[in-house]
Amino acid sequence: MIKSITYESPLGKSDHVVIKCVIICTPNQEESTTVKYCYDKADYAGMKQYLGQLNWKDEVKSMDGNVEAQWSFFKGLYNKVIKLYVPIKKAKRAECDEKTKHSNKYGNEINRAVKRKHRLWRRYIETRDGKKFEEYRQARNKVKGLIKNFHRKLGKQIAMHAKKNPKKFWAYVNSKAKYKSDTTELIESSTGKLTNGCTERAETLSKYFSSVFTVEPENVQGYSCTHSIKKSLSTITITEDQVLHKLLDIDCSKSPGPDNVHPRILKEMAHELSGILTSIFNTSIQSGQLPEEWKLADITAIFKKGDRCLPEN
Repeated sequence: MIKSITYESPLGKSDHVVIKCVIICTPNQEESTTVKYCYDKADYAGMKQYLGQLNWKDEVKSMDGNVEAQWSFFKGLYNKVIKLYVPIKKAKRAECDEKTKHSNKYGNEINRAVKRKHRLWRRYIETRDGKKFEEYRQARNKVKGLIKNFHRKLGKQIAMHAKKNPKKFWAYVNSKAKYKSDTTELIESSTGKLTNGCTERAETLSKYFSSVFTVEPENVQGYSCTHSIKKSLSTITITEDQVLHKLLDIDCSKSPGPDNVHPRILKEMAHELSGILTSIFNTSIQSGQLPEEWKLADITAIFKKGDRCLPEN
């Protein structure tokens, strides 16, 4: 249902006015069930105090070298700490007001210049006076120059801080891209029909990757090493200082993996978590096993060229 139709001044040097429609509708939006935490507002002091009081060494020793049980104990402890000391992000409703969106994007100077341009255009339409059109033309050129300078300064600022804030840089690059990286519906090789949904797309890509995967023959002779072995893998021991150094060197801007362990927590709680993580790593080396969650990975299909509906592209 259309509530109102208005027109504003033309874009740039065009002779055509901009028609603005206000449509009343109820969008069908599915609410996300994923819980998002605000790690910037977490109570890290309380978190350190809570972890410092735990006697995790006795718990880990009682697991008798079971790396899966040790990792499950760590994840349970991590999830409990997150629920206690990290607030949940409140879902923000999308802004539907175009004026509010543009006022947040540009500064007050550009917003005032845009409003003046629209005001002068309405005056020209009412009077059809040549002087009013000349005033509008000057205001239009001023707005165009201000917006161009704004985007030029924004690009330079993002480029200067690209190493410190790579997420903002790639968000800017992706906003300028012609094609989005989302995977479209794919053609199944067996049926020749398009897939329906994320699950079928993932299965189609998995079948294709499995078909081109190289399987080594079983009768290949192993490599014989003639050099003397000074140290075997079973004698390697990871120290707590090594783990602490790696935790303190973590990049907090990175996203967590399938285990949902956020790098910000690992870095902030490096001194409290280095001991239990060292025990888990050493148990994994000695037993020759990995926790099942460590074998998971998030894989993103990237389009190369050709038909976007073919899995090989």
